[in-house]
Amino acid sequence: MFHEMVDAFLRKDFQTFGDHYQECFKMLILFCNSFVKDMAMAENLAAESLNKMLEYEGLENINNPKGWFYTIARNTCNSYLSKEKNRREIREKLIPILPRIHPAGAEIDLQLHALRKEIRSCLDDRQWNIWNLHEQGYNNSEIAAQLSMSEKTVANVKSKCRSRLKEYLKRYRNEGW
Repeated sequence: MFHEMVDAFLRKDFQTFGDHYQECFKMLILFCNSFVKDMAMAENLAAESLNKMLEYEGLENINNPKGWFYTIARNTCNSYLSKEKNRREIREKLIPILPRIHPAGAEIDLQLHALRKEIRSCLDDRQWNIWNLHEQGYNNSEIAAQLSMSEKTVANVKSKCRSRLKEYLKRYRNEGW
């Protein structure tokens, strides 16, 4: 059947070609479906495999058209599955950060970035370092260990940071940015 389809194509007998094409297409759909387990995708991959015949310049030199088509179909399916696997891996990596990529999430990120810049402008370097670690979830003893200071100092600096930020917010409410 594949051999007859190729012969009809080469002879430009499009009626015979069309008849054989339909049968070969059905066989390739079933073959592709055995790889991808999705009939709609199998149809697309079978069509893509058959279209490669139209692009192939050495068609008259193919000794085993059936084997050639099945090889093309297998390679097309494997390529699709490889790309799908890569897409799935990328999606799995993106899922945790999608809310931040979403336009609404991006707007929130921009607002948070602007707010952090404002907070940074209110604090000196030492205060900023402590406040930044505090925002990241470190407790006073962890911050103290990282910055080589006592827990009491960390607590006092955080208290000063809060006071400065409250003062800044009061000014902001009255004057705006």
